[in-house]
Amino acid sequence: MSKVFKTLAVVICANTMCLNYSMAQDGKEPLSGKPPAGTKASVTDFDYQIKYQRAFEAIIWSMPMTAGYGYRRGAVEGAGYKDNDIIYMSGGATPLMETATSNSTTPYIAAFVDLRKSPVILEIPPASAEGSIYGQVTDAWQVTIADIGPSGEDGGKGGKYLFTAPGYDKPIPGGYFHIVSTSNRLFFAFRSIVAPGKTEKDAIAYVKN
Repeated sequence: MSKVFKTLAVVICANTMCLNYSMAQDGKEPLSGKPPAGTKASVTDFDYQIKYQRAFEAIIWSMPMTAGYGYRRGAVEGAGYKDNDIIYMSGGATPLMETATSNSTTPYIAAFVDLRKSPVILEIPPASAEGSIYGQVTDAWQVTIADIGPSGEDGGKGGKYLFTAPGYDKPIPGGYFHIVSTSNRLFFAFRSIVAPGKTEKDAIAYVKN
């Protein structure tokens, strides 16, 4: 231990002993961490507060999954969507999209997958002067399990991503970016990046690849 840390330790110990000594001798602060006599709880209904805080924590804990579920439900009920269909937006997001993290500058691409049925292959086009794809594949809890595009496994060269369910034990063929999912359901959330000199319409046309 250096001299500096030795000196600091001595000071801390000395201050701690002085503090305990003064509190024990003045007769106002009881020992053993008990509250002083006559103190009152800051919350009158403690049982209710416990229930309220637990409910609040449950909402925060479940929000990632329920948000993804709600997005899929809206697509199924509002647009006849089926698993593995590709949803692409015809423009940037507007308030009508009702998502918490979307922006209005890039068209979005999304899809939902159920790996209980079979493994799924996602083919990403290579980045070029026409555009590129940025985004993540997330599990049911919106935890990223794969990045795609220039910042992802394919490095912008494009390729086929093979997603398998937890515990999948069949042989994996070559030529794929194999991703083992942490849940049976997946959510793809991508953006079509507008290339220099291109327009939003070009970015949407690139999505169709």
